[in-house]
Amino acid sequence: MDKEQAGPNRALWELSRLPVFTRRNECHHVSEFDCSTLICRIGATRNIRKVSLGRSAETLLDRIQIEDLIVEYYAKLGSGGHHNLSEYFTKDAIFIVNGKRYVGRKAIDDIYTELGAGASPLRQGTFHMLLTNPRIKIDGDTATAITVWTGVMNDNIKIAPRLAEQGREYDKLKKVDGVWYFSERNIVSDSDMADQYDETYMKDRPAID
Repeated sequence: MDKEQAGPNRALWELSRLPVFTRRNECHHVSEFDCSTLICRIGATRNIRKVSLGRSAETLLDRIQIEDLIVEYYAKLGSGGHHNLSEYFTKDAIFIVNGKRYVGRKAIDDIYTELGAGASPLRQGTFHMLLTNPRIKIDGDTATAITVWTGVMNDNIKIAPRLAEQGREYDKLKKVDGVWYFSERNIVSDSDMADQYDETYMKDRPAID
């Protein structure tokens, strides 16, 4: 299919021509089948023309890549993988956890190493981190994302799950060589906050709530 033949499927055609870069600097192109899947994920299949006019294909792809970045990051963290999480950040990134500020990949790696070493023994049961209410705004090669995170603990298969923790995440992101990275993350706990943040909790509050 070429540009002229695309007709009402113009948004799919545009997506199929976009290069997609991975963290290993591999370049791929999105297939039309993948494009259909991407648009389905944002509930836009009912009116392809409206999607094409109201939001560029590249912006749609950027949004989905950012969602995948956040989900992949939390999946790695939830599995106990505290090493090399700084690869998701820009070199000069700022990481704020309940008012405590860390700058640069080295500092971010150090705090995750510390958290991993001080972690309590593995929970008995199955733990899931749910990411909900994403609000993502794209502005060229920068973006912002606000997400609610909720930890759910399943102690065993015979009893109902229970809420373990909840909070919010305020992110700034930057696209570098075709790949999205966190340039700033601001984590705010709303429950089950560690005692070490008692004195800093009200510092560096996000500008937008």
